[in-house]
Amino acid sequence: RFSLPVSTDAFERTGVVIHHHALMGPRSDMDDIARAVGKLVEHIDEVRKLHPNQKLDIKVSVPAEIWIQADYTRIPRVFLNILSNAVEAVGTTAVTLWVSARELDSGCIEVRVGNDGSYISPENLDKLFDLFFTSGKTGGTGLGLAIVKKIVTQHGGTVHCTSEKNAEYPAGRVEFVFTLQK
Repeated sequence: RFSLPVSTDAFERTGVVIHHHALMGPRSDMDDIARAVGKLVEHIDEVRKLHPNQKLDIKVSVPAEIWIQADYTRIPRVFLNILSNAVEAVGTTAVTLWVSARELDSGCIEVRVGNDGSYISPENLDKLFDLFFTSGKTGGTGLGLAIVKKIVTQHGGTVHCTSEKNAEYPAGRVEFVFTLQK
């Protein structure tokens, strides 16, 4: 008779993997009623709950007239995953985040979610949405951004990330840009 040492962290990671696996499943039917991007952004309060010891300055610039047709049970996960990753990557107690949206000439809605204070190298930008890729934080599973990409593409959109570090942003700046169908 023997036992294997299993840390609480390992168990929690398993729970996260199972939970995230369920989110990666087949896309459910789109909601018949269009949901406002501005309404979806209200889920950023979840980020505050997940990081209670951090002072989060979240700037939201989303015109009220912007609407999308979306599975409103999945789209908030996109915001939650990107914003939570940003808070963890910055690693300080004060974090500046932003969410903005605008309608493009193509009729799509472009959403930008970003932060000041972190940087992603060009070689990591290429791997960012790969399943199980993680870098720059402890405890990550490498599923969050893969889920973001899956959800956005299931909605007919695209997602990419930019990052810069220069005199204007000495600690770095990261911005995720994704499109959603109107």
